[in-house]
Amino acid sequence: MKAITYGTIALILCISVLIPYLVYTDSGLSDEFYTLTDMMLATLLIIPFSWAYSPKEYLLTDDAVVIKRPAKDIVIPYTSIKSVNKKDSLGNRMIRQIGDGGLFSFSGTFRSREEGKMKMYVKNTNYIVIMAGEKYVISPDERDEFMMMLNSRLH
Repeated sequence: MKAITYGTIALILCISVLIPYLVYTDSGLSDEFYTLTDMMLATLLIIPFSWAYSPKEYLLTDDAVVIKRPAKDIVIPYTSIKSVNKKDSLGNRMIRQIGDGGLFSFSGTFRSREEGKMKMYVKNTNYIVIMAGEKYVISPDERDEFMMMLNSRLH
C-alpha cells in the first residue's frame, strides 16, 4: 500500500511538472496548457480526499468499534455485530464499486466472488471481517489482540 501511495503521488507530481514543460511553445503557453493544468489540479485533489477518508486507527469504545478517519469516523455498534472472523485473504478478484483503491488505504465499497459486497477500511492484510448490518473489513496492526479484546466486549 505504501508503494502504491508514494508511487502515485510521485507520478502525479512528475506529470504536473512535465506536462507544462512539454506544452510550452515559443510564443508562450498554448491553450492545451490551461486544459492540462485544470486536469492536473483535479487530479491533485484526489490526494487530500484519499487521505481524509483513509483509516488512521481502529478503536474499541464502551459501545462500538470505531474506525477513525480525518474526515468522518465509521461507528459499528456492538449491538449490531453478528459475527467477527479473521481472514488471510478476501479473494482473488476484488472489484471496487466506489472508494479508494490503494492510495493510503483500500477504503469504500468492494465486491469479490468469495466474500460478496463489503465495506473495506484496510491499511494492511491483517483482515478482520465484522458482520453487522453490512459486512465490514478492517485491518488493525495487532489483529489477534484486537480480536481478543473485541470478542470480550461482545460476550
